[in-house]
Amino acid sequence: MSAAIFLLRPLPTILVALYFFFFLRRAANFWGAPTEKFRIKLLVALAALALGTLMLFLHSVVTLFVLLVLLFGLIMDAIHLVLHTPLRRTRWSGVWRCGLVPVIISAFFVCFGFFHMRNVQKTVYQLTSDRISAPTRILFVSDLHFGNAMDKARLSEYCAQMQEAKPDLVILGGDIVDESTEKEEMEQAFAALGGIKSTYGVFYVYGNHDRSNYRGDKTYSMEDLNAAITQNGITILRNEAAELGVLTLIGRNDRSSGNRPSAQELTSAYDSSEFLLLVDHQPVEAEENAAAGIDLMLSGHTHNGQIWPIGYINALIGPKYGQYRFDRMQLIVSSGICGWGFPVRTQGISEYVLIDLLPAE
Repeated sequence: MSAAIFLLRPLPTILVALYFFFFLRRAANFWGAPTEKFRIKLLVALAALALGTLMLFLHSVVTLFVLLVLLFGLIMDAIHLVLHTPLRRTRWSGVWRCGLVPVIISAFFVCFGFFHMRNVQKTVYQLTSDRISAPTRILFVSDLHFGNAMDKARLSEYCAQMQEAKPDLVILGGDIVDESTEKEEMEQAFAALGGIKSTYGVFYVYGNHDRSNYRGDKTYSMEDLNAAITQNGITILRNEAAELGVLTLIGRNDRSSGNRPSAQELTSAYDSSEFLLLVDHQPVEAEENAAAGIDLMLSGHTHNGQIWPIGYINALIGPKYGQYRFDRMQLIVSSGICGWGFPVRTQGISEYVLIDLLPAE
């Protein structure tokens, strides 16, 4: 298996380089370069190879730009193929051959995504339940991936905004930090979020990135991570529950950990009249959770795609963003307050979520 992965690793580089060889040669020909000459072919080949090599640096904004040019180039190729032959001789042929349209659209996407990622919005949901005895406001924050596109000063600003909402309960839904977060940044993130005051406190569940599992040379250990969380007054829930009086909060280990009791096991100790709130970083096993008596499930992880058109692909797999209903259980999936990998968001919004739980009349 490992040998197969090793052999396939160069494949994206090869495929991208091949595409751009023909893309660049076509564009060079349109702009009058003598593409039949060896030196021009060599220059085009070297440029295509350089673009393909960027696939080895997937978290680069330049790589994202190249991938978008590839995507929009393929879309234009598909349009070109379906046009009738007479139309290929018109102005459209020049638009296709010049190569500018994919570049311009991609540049717009990257510039828009850079600023859009940093425009954090407040999203509010209002739910009623006969199991809620008093109005309760929940602040849900997930997928900060601190250090990617937000620094300490900006996070402090957003924490002040969230504090103004006067939450009764603060829940951190995982991936607050990741492999690219330095130890000092990790400590800054939890100091800021742990400082949000609420009636019942701040609770935390792990995501799939917090432990920095996808990086060999980790900048912080699990001991460092747990210390930074707990020393800032944040309670970690690992397949555990906190009975808060107005509701019971259950925090579930992320499925990447491999240590996950069933939803039925997690809820079996609680009375059916209690409002059960389950936090699971990934929006999975919703039907199973609903059958186990969960009233509300909060998740993140999907980022609502973050990079267009990934969100539409996610939607084919399962819940990707927003509010869903499974029998009596409500599921809310947040797109996250920031994003992973690229400091760019071209799909969905960056958000923190407020959920107002109200007693049924």
